[in-house]
Amino acid sequence: MFERLSTPAWLPRIARTIPFRLSLVIVCLVVHLVAITSVGRSRFRRPFDAAPNEAPHFVNRTDASARQWDRLVVSRWDTGHYTTIALRGYTLCPKNGFPDGNFAPTQFTCDLAFYPTYPWLAWVASLGGRLPIDWTFLAISLVCSGIFLFLWTGPWFVERMGLWPTYVSFVVLNVFTSAYTLVTAQTEPLALVLTLGAFVALTGRRFLLGALLAGAASAVRITALSTGVAYGLALVAVTAQQWPLDRRALGRRALELVASGWGLLTLLGYYAFRFHDPLVYLHAHAQTHGHSPSFARLFAPDVDQVALAMDRPLHEGVWLAAALLWFGLGHREAFARFSIPERVFCYALFGICVVVAAYGTADLAFQGMNRYLFLCFPLFLAIAAQTARRPFVLALWIVICVWHYWNIDLCEYTGGPGNNTLKMCHAQHWIGHF
Repeated sequence: MFERLSTPAWLPRIARTIPFRLSLVIVCLVVHLVAITSVGRSRFRRPFDAAPNEAPHFVNRTDASARQWDRLVVSRWDTGHYTTIALRGYTLCPKNGFPDGNFAPTQFTCDLAFYPTYPWLAWVASLGGRLPIDWTFLAISLVCSGIFLFLWTGPWFVERMGLWPTYVSFVVLNVFTSAYTLVTAQTEPLALVLTLGAFVALTGRRFLLGALLAGAASAVRITALSTGVAYGLALVAVTAQQWPLDRRALGRRALELVASGWGLLTLLGYYAFRFHDPLVYLHAHAQTHGHSPSFARLFAPDVDQVALAMDRPLHEGVWLAAALLWFGLGHREAFARFSIPERVFCYALFGICVVVAAYGTADLAFQGMNRYLFLCFPLFLAIAAQTARRPFVLALWIVICVWHYWNIDLCEYTGGPGNNTLKMCHAQHWIGHF
């Protein structure tokens, strides 16, 4: 178990206070915002807001993307698709779905390869589009990330791991190579706060609340499917501990199990009603990205794709290997004082999250894995378990993460797609390869 470090008596008391925890959250979010703004200015000569007087909008109703969707430096890559869905919905999608399975004609106007929950929420928060949608995206991300980071230093981890390891996990979370996503117009902040909220509810045995939060997460992004499944498995573990249950308790537990996937079930129902295909997202995603996901690829991956994952600009294969190594080394110590249902949740969340992400990207050289790993939050508890008593190892890991965060991951996100990003962030020889 973790050894007690010699620290002033007043420090642990302050570290547990709400003002200190809130201040730390604000500092972290400000640092991430300053970092992404600085990279935008220094590498690409882009201000935080490149068009302050022109909110994202469609010049023509049938345009592939909204004008100025990327005016904010935090709005890049997938944000363009979320902006399209938020402003236009699925109004340009065929009314009878895609009976021939061909998504190509409406690939850039229908945007079915992206979950709609985040943009729909932003549309509501923007008062039906009356407020700028990009600033609304950012506000949602900052609020969600703020709650997520505040919850992280709460008693649910401190009582199980100790104060120092909890704060170490907080640090390694915030210096991770893709931690900048906490302040971007992406789905990670929303998925993270719902996932951690479900875990917190589980620790307090507020099972229905946790199920509702986990179920909501399952509709935010495909990798957050792991949240709903992990929570459902944790409820199975709770049921096994409480067995036998009377009929009323069993009925309540069945309701909680269904609730842990309510978001995804609702989304599948909507897809079935609107497009006559509950799996339309998977079909559209595979065709849009030109790949055929297969579980067989996880056990017998293509050698060329693995090599490319190690060598490509973001080094996703390296980070995936590091995550698996860290989790394998630190999981026992990290979860030693967790209850069985809590352990089930953490193991299932990490395992399913990695498998779902790898399933969808194994034949794409694990593209995007750095961001997908960020949702697997038990990883950072495992890293803390291995580094909390090893200051040299902790310092080395922080240096590696910060270097890659600043020079590689953040640079590529801020630059967006295109050869100019490859030129500014990576070796010249990558130009023309992606």
